[in-house]
Amino acid sequence: MTSEETTGGDPSKNRKVWWLVGAVIVVVALVVAIGLATGWGANSDGDSERGGRPTPLASDSSAATPDPSESEASNSEDGAPAPSEPRQTSAPVPLDGTAEPAAGIRVTLASITAIEGQASVPGEVDGPALQVTVNVENTNHEDALTDTLIVNVYYGPDRTPANILVKPRRDLPLSVAPRETAEGVYAFSVPADAHGQILVELDLSLDLPVILFEGAVA
Repeated sequence: MTSEETTGGDPSKNRKVWWLVGAVIVVVALVVAIGLATGWGANSDGDSERGGRPTPLASDSSAATPDPSESEASNSEDGAPAPSEPRQTSAPVPLDGTAEPAAGIRVTLASITAIEGQASVPGEVDGPALQVTVNVENTNHEDALTDTLIVNVYYGPDRTPANILVKPRRDLPLSVAPRETAEGVYAFSVPADAHGQILVELDLSLDLPVILFEGAVA
């Protein structure tokens, strides 16, 4: 028996057969790989019959829409707190005028006096200052709350904030009794040459509008 008969025929033909078999195997492997990568054969439950990844679900547009009430209370997308609604502010009245933030409540600046401020704590400096005396009259039959009182003074055309001094100071009470008038005294560092344009801001309570007094101090 010859060597060609032992090996089963023409060697060149055998090589062609093996090349064809190898090519088929490569093609089949590529098809299977592509099918696994794209999720072919996934059933209705989203699980692949060949072990592939489940087909992604469509996004729910209703779940992506935020509730307006929730968006107002939450922070903004950049992490900063969402802005709150601005407080209502009354139109400015003269320094010697009367403001009525609510029925039966009359607020006046009893006096604004130029004084020489004395530093009492670190951060304060000696120098010109204004002493502001605030009167709150309650003509109602119920207490008038002043529990969140804030007093600010601004000066100059740019409304520069004035630093409040620890002394002299006498705070208004947390509430004003019916048919009573309460008084508070506050001092602010203000340059002597800035007395010509003063703005006093009073915030008595969150339930009342912010009050403004504006004018020049003699």
